[in-house]
Amino acid sequence: MKAKADQEVEFRIYEKSRSVLVLPKILFWLAFPLLSLVFLANLINIISGGPELDRAIPEFIATCFGFLIVMSVPFQIINQYNSIRTTKNGLYVNIYVFTHQWKFIPWEDVFEIKLSPLLDRWRNPVWVIKVKQLTYWHSLLSQYYRVNSGPGIVLTSDLRDRDRLLDIIDKRLSDKVPSKKKQNSTSGTVSEN
Repeated sequence: MKAKADQEVEFRIYEKSRSVLVLPKILFWLAFPLLSLVFLANLINIISGGPELDRAIPEFIATCFGFLIVMSVPFQIINQYNSIRTTKNGLYVNIYVFTHQWKFIPWEDVFEIKLSPLLDRWRNPVWVIKVKQLTYWHSLLSQYYRVNSGPGIVLTSDLRDRDRLLDIIDKRLSDKVPSKKKQNSTSGTVSEN
């Protein structure tokens, strides 16, 4: 049975896939405070011109790279497993930025669905819904899955009823694009092509 595009439907990840989300969260919440302490200690040492200045600058730079990794890798892993809710007005995506929150994306801001050349962890195809605006980590995920720059919502086989969600979005996208017959009739010519 197919779902109507106007019907509100929620698509969640499988329970077994939720276990994948635990480790990145633990690593982030352990590494972030530790890196913050090292960062502040080195910053104080640099500002005060302490005796260990030669050692503080390389450690400060290494800590900055550590922050980049600690902020990027866990959030990218977590944001690959989004729950999605479709409504008549758009999509709600459950994103993770320090906490889970629902982000609304109107249908006008959903551009296309792209198939990635990469496979997910179960060796199934990965689809990416290209949208106008989402988090920095969703833009990195689009680049990682080689579907160009700009934010995208990753749909792996860990999402329940993924094919049904793809059908709903595909229907919405096809409704947005006027047919050639309608386009030509506005310009005064009608074509059956």
